[in-house]
Amino acid sequence: MRSIYENTRYENIAFIPGDGQFDVTEYLPYAEVQPGYFVSFYRKENTSYSVFRNILSLFNKKLNKIFIGIDLRDVNWTKIYKKADIDQLDLQLTSSLIESEICAKLLFLGKKVIEVESKYLPRTYGQSKGSSFAIIKKALNDTLVLISIMRKFRKGRKKK
Repeated sequence: MRSIYENTRYENIAFIPGDGQFDVTEYLPYAEVQPGYFVSFYRKENTSYSVFRNILSLFNKKLNKIFIGIDLRDVNWTKIYKKADIDQLDLQLTSSLIESEICAKLLFLGKKVIEVESKYLPRTYGQSKGSSFAIIKKALNDTLVLISIMRKFRKGRKKK
């Protein structure tokens, strides 16, 4: 994912889930994102999630807020970023937590977020793996790495 963000050529960057759960027409009103902003879509309540998956989502949200400084409704859903903003971040992660890294760094740099409610469509391809033990373990490890990355990022930016 990081290489996609680093090698894009266009002014705006949007990462679209390939499982059909996002309606790409929801991007249309945000085709002209103003400098200094990024758009973070959040899913309406997903009633298909199990209680366990909902608890994981809540835990992730609290962890992000307390330790990383992200207070978004849904850091794991689709976004629209400005390429110029991404280019100044020196991204470190290679996993799906790169979205958390991007959001945390942009918010720290004073970028404003526009949060937009989004439909959550039934999956048309693949299977959800977000609550598997291997994914949870990887996400926890990457969260610890991200906490360290953010400490260094904040410290480096304060010196400038």
